[in-house]
Amino acid sequence: MMRKNKSNANKKQKKKQPSQREQEAREDYEKWRQNNPEVVAVAEKFMLANCYNPAHVANFLENYY
Repeated sequence: MMRKNKSNANKKQKKKQPSQREQEAREDYEKWRQNNPEVVAVAEKFMLANCYNPAHVANFLENYY
């Protein structure tokens, strides 16, 4: 009787490329953001209220979306 080696099972699974994972994460975030506009609005207000340079954060938020 032989033990099944878990590390071999993991090696057989095809790993996704980092760029593909990043793209999937962006798509998931975009779906979440579209479905939660109230949360996004509150988060933006929080970021602007708690930063040292509101102009910098406002510029970041405008360019991020």
